[in-house]
Amino acid sequence: MIRLSHFSRELDDAVARVQRGDLRGALAALEHHGAGTGSDTKSEAYWRYHLVRYQILAYLGEAPTCIALLDAELAGDPPTPELAVALDILRGSSYGRRAHYRESKEFLHRALELAGQLGLKTLEAEANVRCGHLCNSMGQSQESEEHYLAASEIGRALGDRYIEAVAAAAQGKNIMRSGRFAEATEHFRVVQKTVRELGEHLFGAMLDCEIAWGHINQKDYDAALKSLLVAEPVLRESGLRQLHGICLADIGYVHLQRDSHAEAVSYYLRALDIADKVGDPVLHRKWSNNIATAYSKMGDTGNHQKHSEAVARHDATLAERRAEVV
Repeated sequence: MIRLSHFSRELDDAVARVQRGDLRGALAALEHHGAGTGSDTKSEAYWRYHLVRYQILAYLGEAPTCIALLDAELAGDPPTPELAVALDILRGSSYGRRAHYRESKEFLHRALELAGQLGLKTLEAEANVRCGHLCNSMGQSQESEEHYLAASEIGRALGDRYIEAVAAAAQGKNIMRSGRFAEATEHFRVVQKTVRELGEHLFGAMLDCEIAWGHINQKDYDAALKSLLVAEPVLRESGLRQLHGICLADIGYVHLQRDSHAEAVSYYLRALDIADKVGDPVLHRKWSNNIATAYSKMGDTGNHQKHSEAVARHDATLAERRAEVV
């Protein structure tokens, strides 16, 4: 969650529910409270309520809805600089979830610059993490590491363990990409210990998925499946659809490596359906490719061709979007 100062008790309760993994409960509690925020679009209470609400919608896989509501309900100028930065971070992240890289970069870089100018260190760290994620999406690993390091340094300077943990988790992905799988697995375990101490149960489940990939890359599929089956019900029950879909696909990948092709396809199709519903072309392309692989191994040429064609369409679209980013 993008953390803002001066939350009301009701907003604090919604954020706490998100931390516990109860996204639907957080949204219900927030919407019950919403009647008291009024319709004064210039009031801070109105903006804080909607910023928290839209973040939860984005987590629930409603990025397109989130963007539309932002444009409709928060179209004016925010009443404070802090809210202006938070709005740009949320817009940039929402566009990034749909692989609209140019728009995502514009909003996130503006947020990063403004937060730095105003000394809003917590939001500067948040913007750095989101910029790092965007860079990774575009294959810019060096730039992503620079953003993660900047966020980590801010966390240490503030004595903020949560910021440090978020940055460290992001850095763990880069350790994994470098091929240091055992190191990455241990790195994620250390971060997971911290986030569980902080009561961030949903974050802990996300790290179970990262730990699973450490095991997958070391070909320890039993340990990987064990971690994923711990994370899957937490992510499913939370309503965090995008990450639940990723977890399902990861389980499918384990089955694919074990040559349990029908089981793999079953999990991948569930993940593909989620990617389609949340409007994520990157994940849709990835799962389609793995489904095509599984069907090929099963000798099902018709379905292999169908999903291979979907991959080609996504590749063309994503190449165009990356080319738009200078």
